Amino acid sequence: MKDKIKLRIASIGAGIAAISNVFSILFIILVLLEKFDFVSESSWIILFIMIFINLLILVGYLVIARINKLTGFRNLVISFFLLLIVSSLRGPLLVLIKNKLIVVIFIIILIIRGVLSILIGLEMKKMVKKYGKVMKSLSTVEIILGIMQVTVILYIFTPFVLIYESVLESRLFFNASNKIKGR
Repeated sequence: MKDKIKLRIASIGAGIAAISNVFSILFIILVLLEKFDFVSESSWIILFIMIFINLLILVGYLVIARINKLTGFRNLVISFFLLLIVSSLRGPLLVLIKNKLIVVIFIIILIIRGVLSILIGLEMKKMVKKYGKVMKSLSTVEIILGIMQVTVILYIFTPFVLIYESVLESRLFFNASNKIKGR
């Protein structure tokens, strides 16, 4: 697949992520109000759809990293998305396996994800000249998300910030695809 097509698909994936983050806020509220069984089949389907959407976004970041020859950025992004997939299993695992060690493990993973997010945000700052205001905003949001994850307590508010981040990612990937010449 050509880079332009990959970036357009990543842009669509990020747009879908923005919409799904709105629904994830509603989903969290329903789980907290005990109106929805987290272990139900539909929650597993939602989980796998979100992992697929995140993989589309990962492809967009990998294309940008390759175009800009940023190996460090690529490695950080891959590490972050691998941890994201592992940590996305926390809800179902916490319900299925009621063990405090799992909670500790996921808190450690969350903190590591936060540090990676901050580092990714700092790496994104290097691309502001090429991609403009969208990259500047996205790098700032990425750093804020990292701080929210490292503090653990502020993590509960990340779905609200993720909506904005997904919109910025969609714009970034679309704008980056327009910079590529040809079809």
